[in-house]
Amino acid sequence: MSVTRRSQSPFQSEPEVLTLSRANRFEKISLRNIFLPKDLHDETALSRQLPAAQLLNPILVSKSDSGTYEILDGCKRFKTMKQKKIKERICGILPSLDTRQKGLVRVLLNRGRALSMKEQFLFYSWLTTSAGIKEKDDLRRFLDIPRNQMNDLDELLASPGDVRDAVFENRLHAANAAEFRLLSGKDRKKFLELFAGLDLSFQTEREFVQWMSEIVRNQNSGIKDFSGFAEIAFIKKNGAINAPQKIQRINSYLRGLRFPRYENARRKWEGLAASVNPDPSKVSFMASPYFEKNRLEVRLVFSKPQEAAGILKKLCDIPESAWSSLISPHEL
Repeated sequence: MSVTRRSQSPFQSEPEVLTLSRANRFEKISLRNIFLPKDLHDETALSRQLPAAQLLNPILVSKSDSGTYEILDGCKRFKTMKQKKIKERICGILPSLDTRQKGLVRVLLNRGRALSMKEQFLFYSWLTTSAGIKEKDDLRRFLDIPRNQMNDLDELLASPGDVRDAVFENRLHAANAAEFRLLSGKDRKKFLELFAGLDLSFQTEREFVQWMSEIVRNQNSGIKDFSGFAEIAFIKKNGAINAPQKIQRINSYLRGLRFPRYENARRKWEGLAASVNPDPSKVSFMASPYFEKNRLEVRLVFSKPQEAAGILKKLCDIPESAWSSLISPHEL
């Protein structure tokens, strides 16, 4: 019986890489002779200076043939030192490494740390291209991230730069990149502009992308040119309601545009429920979500025993036809 063995993965050199990450000497080096790693550093990652205690750990560097030093670990510390106008610092110098070895060392030294989405993307992109590591299990172990997060990174690799930037800047959920990139560049820009400043959940953002795409498709238009979306800007400017309320109001508005028959039925149902409710402070009528089932929930709140008999009697006086419409909204 023959056994098919998987070809040796570049990941299997991890022990060697960890050995390479150990500095063999420490020297005081001028910061003018140290530079940040190409393609493996997020230049926007540090928005504020690190505390002094975090600067005590030596920066790990690798010496180049030109006599300068490339950072393998400590980019944020280096940038803080530059901001503080520190001129030189003790650094750990690693043995002479080639480009691939330096990259692998940098990725491994950052494994387990809290990385920004852009840093994860830079590492993932470098591993799959420059390092030639293709096996998903190897990539997961190298980056120490869950599989669903790797799927998001794959989608970002396939996305244009503006979609990536939106994710890196927390203006778009990474898991929505695949659907969002199907929009035209102008429509993507308009979508982000419309919802700037609102903290949309993943599910709400996904629904908005889907609904708005379908709305404009039915109108042979685009998100950028469809006049009906101007209402979103007016809702955002309403100073009388808070951000969650604005999102809810926008949700209702877009749902009405996307599902006009449902929205019309919802308004009729709410009007009927309000007209027969004997006491809204004590009685709540609740239909199934999106009227998917013929079902009605009635919630009662009493603070005194004598209130119950009166409310229940009033509920019994509601006509059977009204109960039928409340239970089965399709009859409206």
